[in-house]
Amino acid sequence: MTASAQPEPDTFDRTLEELRAATARLVATARAATPDELGAASPLPGWSRAHVLSHVAQNARGLRNLATWARTGVRTPMYAGQEQRDADIEAGARQDAATLVQQVVDTAADLDADLAALPPEALATTVEMRGGLRVPGSALAWLRLREIEVHHVDLDLDYGIADWDTAFARRAVEGLVDVWRSRDLPPPVRITATDTDLDAVSGSGTTSVRGTTAHLLGWLLGRPGADVRLQGPAVDLPAL
Repeated sequence: MTASAQPEPDTFDRTLEELRAATARLVATARAATPDELGAASPLPGWSRAHVLSHVAQNARGLRNLATWARTGVRTPMYAGQEQRDADIEAGARQDAATLVQQVVDTAADLDADLAALPPEALATTVEMRGGLRVPGSALAWLRLREIEVHHVDLDLDYGIADWDTAFARRAVEGLVDVWRSRDLPPPVRITATDTDLDAVSGSGTTSVRGTTAHLLGWLLGRPGADVRLQGPAVDLPAL
């Protein structure tokens, strides 16, 4: 997702409020789950639900590093490295359920405090995500909101694609299509929502995908259960 697809500073506070509400929903789901449910497989290959929650906690820590970078101007990588990130997620997933859920709560609260304290100049400072994507500090609340909402669905516990807010889903779809265009990734596809006026084109092509905005996002993210109608040649999505 390109920096231009992210909220401008004047919408940062509103996004932060949306993030708080989304985090509360995810935490409520996690707290209601039994230890056996959290230890069971998630829809993500190789990950249990505990791995998903551990990743959510580690993501908060990583975004705190980027908030520090935005505030101080000192380069502070999101993670020490891929191997360390993976090891931290694995270690977190092995914790008992109560400790893991509390870790999600605590890391989210720490990140919220850091984001809320960012001064205007920090919101305009460019930082670099894992993988090299450069975004302004004003994007951090949105990126966390997207992380929370998508991984809430990945828990596969009474929260699904259809529960995504339409405005959230639209913003996420438009951002993913921006990435598609900016990287000139095949295949070119027309993406049309049946519940909003969203009509995005990744390039000139004969394939069209239709569905609700939320289900289009699920399809773009490769999540199971996305209900869309494909017209034209079948396509293999690029890694978004």
